[in-house]
Amino acid sequence: MGSIFSYTGEAAKTKEMIEEGRKDITLNTLYKHSRGFYWKVNSRGYIHVVLPGKVTLNGEFSHYEVQDHLLTGYNTLRVKSAYGNYNTRKECIEEIEKEL
Repeated sequence: MGSIFSYTGEAAKTKEMIEEGRKDITLNTLYKHSRGFYWKVNSRGYIHVVLPGKVTLNGEFSHYEVQDHLLTGYNTLRVKSAYGNYNTRKECIEEIEKEL
């Protein structure tokens, strides 16, 4: 296994906000934040924020998808993956919550 990544600066503050003081974190386990988004820590120590994403094509709503964002060392979110095709936001959230 590779080394565990450690956030610094503003990204470290964001990490603390996301973890809400939780001390007991299981790797690759999804948690729900009090603000309604979902997050997990991968085996290398990176934070992932999982959200329902609205997809539009040619300016018109197409569908919702699950989007997995990585919190970078620069305190930005980068989409790592997106999957699924859901008609409603509620269906998308239900799919995310299957991992809780």
